Amino acid sequence: MSEYRDTLAAWKLFVHLLLGTICFSLVLLVTVGLNQFVRYLTDQGVDPFIINLAIGLEYVTAVIDAFLYIIFLARISWHFIEILWGHDERNH
Repeated sequence: MSEYRDTLAAWKLFVHLLLGTICFSLVLLVTVGLNQFVRYLTDQGVDPFIINLAIGLEYVTAVIDAFLYIIFLARISWHFIEILWGHDERNH
C-alpha cells in the first residue's frame, strides 16, 4: 500500500506542478505583453508619466508572480513530503 501511496503522491505532485507552472507562466506572458505594449506606446510618443506608470505595473506584476510561484513551489513540495512521511491529515 505504501508503494501505491508514494506513486499516487508523485503523480499528484507532477500534475499540481505542471498546472501551477502553466498558470504562473500565463501571468508572466501577460507581463511580457505589457512590456511590448509599453514599447509600442513609447514609439508612439505617449506621455512619459504614463510610460513610467506602465513600467512600474510591469515590474510589480513580475515580482508578485515570481514571489507567489516560489510560495506555490514550497507549499506543494511540503505537502508532497507530508504524504511520503504519512503525516497527511487532509487525506488527498
